[in-house]
Amino acid sequence: MFITFSITIIISSFFVISVYNTVYSAFFLILSFFNGSCLLILSGSDFLGFLFIIIYVGAISVLFLFVIIILNLNQFDFTQKHIKLDSPSYLFYVFLFSCGFLSFVYIIFITLTWPAYNQAIPTIYLLSYVQIIDSVNNVNTFSQILYSYYFFYLLLSGVILLTAMVGSVYLTLNKVSFFQKASKFQQVHNQISRISSASISLIRYKNYHDLSY
Repeated sequence: MFITFSITIIISSFFVISVYNTVYSAFFLILSFFNGSCLLILSGSDFLGFLFIIIYVGAISVLFLFVIIILNLNQFDFTQKHIKLDSPSYLFYVFLFSCGFLSFVYIIFITLTWPAYNQAIPTIYLLSYVQIIDSVNNVNTFSQILYSYYFFYLLLSGVILLTAMVGSVYLTLNKVSFFQKASKFQQVHNQISRISSASISLIRYKNYHDLSY
C-alpha cells in the first residue's frame, strides 16, 4: 500500500504541472493530497492525515477550483512576456522581494547562531519520541517538534505559500484603462439623470463646406 500511494503521488504531482487544463490540474492536486493523507494514516499519524483531508482537500482545493472558474485563464498568453524589465513597478517588486528574502535569511542566521539552538540540535537524536508520543496526544507532539526543531521548514513553507498568493493576486489584476472600464459597465446614474434637451442637439450650417469629417 505504501508503494502504491507513493507512486500515485508522484504521477499526480507530475500531471499537476504538466496538464494544460487548470481544472484537471486541480483535480490531480486533490488526488495527490488525498494519497498523502493516506500515507500519513498508514504511518500512524492519523491526526495529520485527517488534517490534510480537511484543510487541503476540503478547503484549499475547493478555493483553487473557485478561483480557476472565476479567473479566465484563456485571456492570458503565457508564451509572451508581459513584464517589462525596465518598468518602475518591476523594480519595486524586486526591491520588496529582496528586502523580504534578506530579512528571512537574517532571521535564520541569527537563530542558527543562537547558543540555545546549537545546544538543542545534538539532543534531537537522543530524545525518546516513544515516551513523548505515549504521554501526550498528537497535537501536542507535532506542535512541540514542528515549532522547535523543524521551524526552518515551517518558515520556508510559509514563504512558498506567500509567493503563490502574490502570484495569484498578480494574475487577477486586469490592467485596463479608465475608458475601457467605463465602456464595460453601465453607468445607471448617468443614464437616469439625462434630460431630453441635453441628449440630442441639432446644429444648422449655412454652408456645407464648413463641415469637417
